[in-house]
Amino acid sequence: MGRKFFTGIAFSAIVFFLFSCEIAFAQKVAIGTNLGDWASLGTGNLSVSVAVARNVTVGITGMYNPWNYAEGKPEEFRLKNRGGSLEVRYWPWHVYSGWWVKAFGRVTEYNIAGVLPDHQAEQGLAAGGGLGVGYSLMLGDHFNVDFGLSGWGGSKNYTRFDCPKCGYPLEKGKKGFIGPDQLTVAFYVLF
Repeated sequence: MGRKFFTGIAFSAIVFFLFSCEIAFAQKVAIGTNLGDWASLGTGNLSVSVAVARNVTVGITGMYNPWNYAEGKPEEFRLKNRGGSLEVRYWPWHVYSGWWVKAFGRVTEYNIAGVLPDHQAEQGLAAGGGLGVGYSLMLGDHFNVDFGLSGWGGSKNYTRFDCPKCGYPLEKGKKGFIGPDQLTVAFYVLF
């Protein structure tokens, strides 16, 4: 279910963006990346947002982290993930300038080890939504830097393992979660 579900979400995001292209050529478009995600063990990410009104933007973000750290050692450390999110931002002043608030939905397939208690590992699929707030500082006509915080919650299907390498499952199931999401320090190019 995980791969098919993720593929369906990715396809939906692409279709959503293509239908927004008519607006994109008449309005402003921003393409950027979040340094906060890159600092999270090298999680690559790319965001595209489109202004749909004076105070509203819609956006798509994709993220991917395929890396293992200390591979082959008992203390293997990884935060592998791939996912995507759709978001809507409201800007009280004008799009891409000043304060903003956002609501978003996200799907993430993950595999983590070395950050859980007792050297356990966990993999699964998490889906949910969240809220965030931030400020966009205009550096010029075509460059912005965003600062923000967000939190999210939802449901995850997961399997927890005894250790990063052994593959012995300790627990399997589905449960809800709520918690912090991102520290945003993102650079954007505006068109």
